[in-house]
This record gives sequence, structure tokens and C-alpha cells, in this order.
Amino acid sequence: MYYNFSNDTNDMNEEALGSLREVLNQYEILSSYHLSKESKRVIIGEKDFKCIFCQRSKPEVRFKSKAHALPQLIGNNTLFTHRECDICNAKFGRILESHFANFMHLDHLVAGMKGKEGHLKFKTQDALVVTDGANINWSKIPDENLKYDAEAGKMQIKQKVPTFIPVGVYKCLVKMALTTIPVERLSNFESTLEWLSEDSHTATNFSFKELPLIYGSSSTSDQVSEISAIVIERKDKTAVHQPRFMFRLTYRNFVFQIAIPLADQEDMKAWKNLPYIPNLLDLEHGFDRLNYIGLNFSSTEPFSGLVTTYTVIDLDKKEIVKATNKNNRNEK
Repeated sequence: MYYNFSNDTNDMNEEALGSLREVLNQYEILSSYHLSKESKRVIIGEKDFKCIFCQRSKPEVRFKSKAHALPQLIGNNTLFTHRECDICNAKFGRILESHFANFMHLDHLVAGMKGKEGHLKFKTQDALVVTDGANINWSKIPDENLKYDAEAGKMQIKQKVPTFIPVGVYKCLVKMALTTIPVERLSNFESTLEWLSEDSHTATNFSFKELPLIYGSSSTSDQVSEISAIVIERKDKTAVHQPRFMFRLTYRNFVFQIAIPLADQEDMKAWKNLPYIPNLLDLEHGFDRLNYIGLNFSSTEPFSGLVTTYTVIDLDKKEIVKATNKNNRNEK
């Protein structure tokens, strides 16, 4: 989706559009991809065959796997890269994407997203959630996790999500960002690439007290069909207390925004503001449709205390709305 910023007669939300103009006055776009069902297959670095993570090329390493520039689990089937070898592709799937998948698994199920083997399924000791794409069946939920408001016709369901490592989720988003930027700009991210390529989240040469992440979600009825990924760079005139590089990802009814760490050894402690980048949902519906939370995903330890509350409304139509944000979210 494209927006004509010089045309004040468009049907985009004016408040969100004005906020986007303000951000683009302080930042310039480094890379931008908007993918839809009609998008043609694109391969980043189509003739490169040099891995940007391990720096090895053919024939030392293979590039036979279909390396997705953005994970397939968010619905990407058109944007690929030849700048990620099979070895790194397998490693990142194991140590990065698996944590992002666990963090978002139940949200993806509720949103009607599919996995490689079809519709998603969620099963724990205290819950079984399955979907056929049209309806969602919640069962085996303990009574203490249910709250029914008969007058309002609403049911609140609390559910603990699978265990994940917060920094693994953050790294997964950073990897998406660096995979999509021009290869000549990767010299700004030598330490970032080294950090991403570490085999362990705990045995690391880089430690952070804070890795700020903005996470937003909306009602399942407000989904967008496009996947939008954008990396922006701070202009010289912009105050240095704002991050130099930021990444924003939008898909379905979910939004992620992060600052990209370790760029040219930038001091993350100097950041006082994380400017919010308006997204497709904001531009279409305004700022009142998304629930946002600010997260600190610097922890390198497995976290199993995350609880999400869903509100089921209008039971005849089986419409499900995310009513309450994720709780207990950034402590070990």
C-alpha cells in the first residue's frame, strides 16, 4: 500500500498521516517492503550468494534453502534472500524464530493464521484451543481463568503463552530489519551482526539492561492483508537522544517497533525517546484501534509467566477481540 503525502484529499486518517509526516521529517527511509497476496516473488541479493551473517560464500556454504527475508510464520511467501546461507538459516530458525513463534503462537491462532501444516493448535495442561479458520474452540479452561459478563455478553479468557526467551524475540526482529536493508549499509552493523550470530543468548559478548520494544494489537476484525516492514535512519538534523535506526513490522492485526542496537557502537543509554511510527492500521482506522504496550526484552533467560487475556464478544458471530494486553511480560 502506498500513500500520496501531497494529496490531502486521500481517505487516510489525517491525525495518523500528520504523525507519519512528522516522523519522516526526522528520519529517512532506509528500506521499505509492502507485501500482499498479489505481490510477485522478490529475492534480495538475487545474485550475491554471500551470507551477511557468517560472511561465507558459495561453494564454501550452500544456499539451497528458501531463506525468507521475513519469517514465513507471519505470512510471508514472496520475499526471500540469497544473503543467508543454509547453516545460518537453520540456526536462526532454531534460536530466534522459535522464540518469536512461541511469543505469538496463541495470538496467531486467534487471528486465523496458518502454519506450515495448516491451522494452528494450542495445547497445554490447562487449555486446548483449536480453529478451523472460521471458528475457534476453547476447551479444558479452568474456571478461575474464565470471567463471564452475562449483561454485556462477553467472556474473558486468561491464558499463559508458551515459554520464550525475550532477547530471542528481539533478535528475530533485528534480523528481519538487517536482512532487508541495502547490503552497502551493513558496515554500520558489524557488532549487531556478530550479536545476532552468537550461538547462545546467555554466553554473549553483548549485554543490555534494556531493549525497548513497542507491541500493538487490535481486534481481529481490523486486520490488514498486507505485510509492511520498514527501516528508518535518523537524519543529521534530528536530536541524537532518539535512536539512529528503527524497524517497524505490521501484519494482520499486529505491530512491532524496535530500535536497532549496536549500530556504529551507538550508546543505547542515551535514548530518551522512541518515536512512534504510524502503521497501516493507524492510517486506516486512526490511533484508537490498537492496544499498545512498551516491553523490555533484554532478558536472556527463558520466561514462562506471560499471561494474555482475550475477550470473546457477540458469541453468535464468534468474533474475538484482544481486550487486555499481555501481562507479567519482561521479568525473569
